[in-house]
Amino acid sequence: MARVVQGLVSSLRESLSSLLQQVVRRIVRRLLRQLVTALIAATLVLSGVVFVSVGVAEGLSLVIARWAAYCMVGLILALIGLVLLVISFMSR
Repeated sequence: MARVVQGLVSSLRESLSSLLQQVVRRIVRRLLRQLVTALIAATLVLSGVVFVSVGVAEGLSLVIARWAAYCMVGLILALIGLVLLVISFMSR
């Protein structure tokens, strides 16, 4: 009788372990996919911001000194980043 119970418990333990491993694998794969997608998106957005910033600074350098134009663009981008950071912290 004890061997039958041990056999049932052993098979139940194996099936639960297998099920748990499958669930963990799915969760890890989903998180990795989301992380890679977020990194690619952030890289593309950052490169776009860099190109736009350089274009704006070069356009401003026709009116004011080049160093002042880059300082202005840098400060504006820093302020936009700060506002987005504050908004993301407040939304939690």
